[in-house]
Amino acid sequence: MIITIDGPAGAGKSSVAREIAAALAIPHLDSGAYYRMATLACLQAGIDLDDEDAVLAHVQSSTYTRHNGHAMLNGEDVETAIRGEAVTAQVYKIAQNLAVRAFLLAPMRAELAEYGGVIDGRDGATVIAPNADLRVWLTADLTERATRRAAQMDELDNLDWHVDDLARRDAADAAQMVRHDRAIVIDTTGMAFDEVVATIIRLANTP
Repeated sequence: MIITIDGPAGAGKSSVAREIAAALAIPHLDSGAYYRMATLACLQAGIDLDDEDAVLAHVQSSTYTRHNGHAMLNGEDVETAIRGEAVTAQVYKIAQNLAVRAFLLAPMRAELAEYGGVIDGRDGATVIAPNADLRVWLTADLTERATRRAAQMDELDNLDWHVDDLARRDAADAAQMVRHDRAIVIDTTGMAFDEVVATIIRLANTP
């Protein structure tokens, strides 16, 4: 089974996807982890992330896989490193690079082909897995998404910054955020996490 969960930053896609994957006993494919690995590779090499050609050349020189939920860059476990502040602040630049996105399709599709899974991102249903069994578009209003992100980082006293940051991310990600015309929209504003997960599991189990 392949399930795609797309939507804007801060909508809770990764957390929901991991829970659904565990409940259905299928893997969670974190598409963002691939972009984060590519970002880390470039940062480690001192590549200017605004130089799209240099970024692509360097990204193509590395290998990207995932094993037991851990990101593996050139065979090295970098799961902790890709979640750090430096990568988080810059990953949007890599995700905007269309050539990099095209290059990373191969390892993501290979993972799905071998194991199936729940994939979350911006274009899982439209590009990565267009033949998915279930397509979900997960969203929430900007303030709620920012509040969740700030709470996760224990930065509720800095909520305005997170609102502005997510608004910037929305604008930056707009080109990739194309909702599949058969995706089921779930607006999670005001919904509890468990309710969101239960809703998607119910959809997945509906013939």
